Amino acid sequence: MPAEQRQKLARHPVADSVAEAADAVTGVEVLKATLRAALAKRNEKVAAMRDHTTSAALLINVMTDGDPAALLAAGVGVKKPKQPVGKPGRRHCCAVSARNPKAR
Repeated sequence: MPAEQRQKLARHPVADSVAEAADAVTGVEVLKATLRAALAKRNEKVAAMRDHTTSAALLINVMTDGDPAALLAAGVGVKKPKQPVGKPGRRHCCAVSARNPKAR
């Protein structure tokens, strides 16, 4: 390759760019692995919490024979039935109405 063409190539730091991109890709892969490990740990902890909570709830239910008063005395709330309130009222702040030009 002629010296003139080599000088033109020297202006483009290809090797440096490739090395920086490879470092960035490696950094992202490390972060992804760290995230996967954290998510797996979270899933294990949530599963253990769910199992412990279910076991405790079943034990309290057996110990109290499911009696609502005994459950309340044990500190467990009784699930209330859903009580729908109905449709929300009309929003006044964003309502648009047609103007009557003769009403002025």
